Amino acid sequence: MMGKNIKIWEIAGFIFVGITGTLLHFVFQWSGSSQLAAAVSPVNESVWEHLKMTYFPLIIFSALEYIFIKNHTENFFRAKAAAVYIMPAVIMLIHYSVKALYGKSLLPADIASFYIAVGAGYYVSYRILLSAGKSSSSGMLFLYPAVIILPAFLFAVFTFIPPELPLFYDSFHGRYGIAEKQ
Repeated sequence: MMGKNIKIWEIAGFIFVGITGTLLHFVFQWSGSSQLAAAVSPVNESVWEHLKMTYFPLIIFSALEYIFIKNHTENFFRAKAAAVYIMPAVIMLIHYSVKALYGKSLLPADIASFYIAVGAGYYVSYRILLSAGKSSSSGMLFLYPAVIILPAFLFAVFTFIPPELPLFYDSFHGRYGIAEKQ
């Protein structure tokens, strides 16, 4: 019975991240270029900035989810740590595969990659949540929260000080970092 409840929570998470992540794409612009919004929402069209669209909604929903399922799984933080890294990996894999095949990114593929990534992350999270017993390295469980929170720090830093690498390049505006107000 609890497996069914976990499945419902993971489906709800997929829906929440899908909707919230999509809206998050516009928050920086809607906020009038707020520096606080910049830390948590895309500030340009780089791949890096779009990874925020999965991360922050996932963290918000996971905090709520934890309250309700923490006593029914021993692998919550391991599951969410996996989702935190699988989602951006899938987005990057699809984006750069399409770019390699077509010589450019394609908007429909980029949009689809977001939803495919969210689905993949929640599928893996669900499988881990249902897995029996604690993780094989239960002495390392204290690391999972740190592993989950690390991207928040990186998003904040690299939004304001982006490395000049393709992942951080906004080809739409032809620059790195925050685009000037129009």
